[in-house]
Amino acid sequence: FFFKYSRWSHLLSRDPVVAASVPVMELSLLVLSVVVGIAAVLCVYVPLRYLGRRKRKPGAGWRFGAFFAFIAVGYLAVEVALLQKFGLFLGHPNYALSVVLGALLASTGVGSLWSVRIVQRLGNLRFVAYVFAALVLLQYAGLSHLGAWVGLPFAARVLIVVALVLPLGLCLGTFLPSGLDRLKAVSPAWVPWAWGVNGIFSVLAPIWAIGFSMAWGINALLLGAVPVYLMAGALLPGAEPGGAPRSALPGPSGATP
Repeated sequence: FFFKYSRWSHLLSRDPVVAASVPVMELSLLVLSVVVGIAAVLCVYVPLRYLGRRKRKPGAGWRFGAFFAFIAVGYLAVEVALLQKFGLFLGHPNYALSVVLGALLASTGVGSLWSVRIVQRLGNLRFVAYVFAALVLLQYAGLSHLGAWVGLPFAARVLIVVALVLPLGLCLGTFLPSGLDRLKAVSPAWVPWAWGVNGIFSVLAPIWAIGFSMAWGINALLLGAVPVYLMAGALLPGAEPGGAPRSALPGPSGATP
């Protein structure tokens, strides 16, 4: 970190001094993104796109595809940002990996289990996105004061991190099952395809998150997850104001089942 002087703009720089020094990190991320993207498309998307296609209605609908892509990108943005944020607070990156990742995955699982209750209680998946946005903004304002608690015992710091991560995970866990539930209601044969889209962007998102944080910082990465989830909540068919009940939702091809 202390000896890194390159920027993304150096990849296309015509300055001979800048061009003489290869931006290794940026170039590595680009190559890795291309390789992982090609592998994911060939191994995940292509088989799911063509296997069993006779059972599916024509067209999956760009809104469903964008929804499952957005929630993958947003989730990994939150995960990577929190791992970086709490690394110094807990004293070592390995502690952050264990505590943050464990708490986030556990709370996401609970949020998935309770997704129907949470969405019904809030009235709509869009409002879950609003709650998530409010939580991120509150934590962003409060994380700057974590330095005052660095002197606490390790167990106390772990409890603080878990308490901050749990509500975010509960909100994040509701999106994937809610999207799958709506897609099953209109065209069940497209569900494997939706898993594939989500999986592809889940393996690409960490690479993009690192590149994004290198350019604009960890705070920007955490805050960047907010508009991503707001768009996901608005894109899911039936999640808009006055959304139709499940039985009347338009199918991916535009037809009502």
